Amino acid sequence: MMKKITTTVVALGMAATMMTGAFSNSVTEGIFNETAITADAADSSRTKDQAVKWINARASESWAKDVDGSYGCQCVDLVMAYYRYLVGYNVGGNATNYQSNKLPSGWKRTNTPQPGDVIVWGGKTKINANYRLNKYGHVGLVVAVNSKKGTVTTVETRGGSGTAAHKYTREIKYATVFIRPAYKTNDNVIGGVLTEASKAVSTASTVTTFKKYTGGSGSVVTALNSIGAKSSFDYRTKIYYANSDLVSKYGKTYRGTAAQNIAMLGKLKKGSLVKP
Repeated sequence: MMKKITTTVVALGMAATMMTGAFSNSVTEGIFNETAITADAADSSRTKDQAVKWINARASESWAKDVDGSYGCQCVDLVMAYYRYLVGYNVGGNATNYQSNKLPSGWKRTNTPQPGDVIVWGGKTKINANYRLNKYGHVGLVVAVNSKKGTVTTVETRGGSGTAAHKYTREIKYATVFIRPAYKTNDNVIGGVLTEASKAVSTASTVTTFKKYTGGSGSVVTALNSIGAKSSFDYRTKIYYANSDLVSKYGKTYRGTAAQNIAMLGKLKKGSLVKP
């Protein structure tokens, strides 16, 4: 949908190309006010459940806010508010620009939808069999997926049933792309991926350790080689993250410092150095 592109506050047209059988209220494509664009944001502090609940709540309250203060509530206003809720990130561009505009850290584009995704239709593409968008495109938010029927349930503003947020059923095949946020799933996981500093914490009951080193070398490289283990920097990095006590005491990033290597060697001599 249309939202706001202004550099000198030039209003762009909001006419959509209608086809036979289109909505009784047309989907209005979105232009955005570029003056709202700001810097990148931090990692997400919201879980996926919180994100989906937030989207559903906007439909329940018939949300219709003009987030950037230009041209009233358009489709991108809801998505802008969603970005801000998740990561405090001010996104810019027309709806169609969401096909390629900059994403917050850890977010990605995908063709397989999940609840919580942003759904994007590019400019001049069809949103369904009977309706083609104009050049500004359209965006919404996914709250449910029906893989068997090939549909998603979305929440959209200016989606065809007036300005306010409503739920719609959309066919997946007409979407141009989906945007997947990086959710917080626990204190050490962002977007379902363990942070480097917390990989060691995930070692559960199936922990295995290296063979005890009984030699007299003061080099962890020599010690690892002597027990038949790999000793490259990359492999030592993996060893480091597999040992949560080292990460906790000597920092979340392995740099191969003397203190880190000595501590690793000490565990190897005790037979307690955990394998990655």
